[in-house]
This record gives sequence, structure tokens and C-alpha cells, in this order.
Amino acid sequence: MDKMVCGIARIWVHPDHRRARIATKLLDCVR
Repeated sequence: MDKMVCGIARIWVHPDHRRARIATKLLDCVR
């Protein structure tokens, strides 16, 4: 779980991914 959280955090911090809102999609999948 920790590794996944770190991966999501990195993607979230990335500006390009943030624009695409990929982090949000990943969080939805985790839920």
C-alpha cells in the first residue's frame, strides 16, 4: 500500500499528470 501511495503522490505532484487528472482517476480506482 505504501508503495502505491508513493506512486500516486509522485504522479499527483507531476504537473502534466495533474492537468490530465490521472491522479484523481487512480484514487477512484483505489476506492
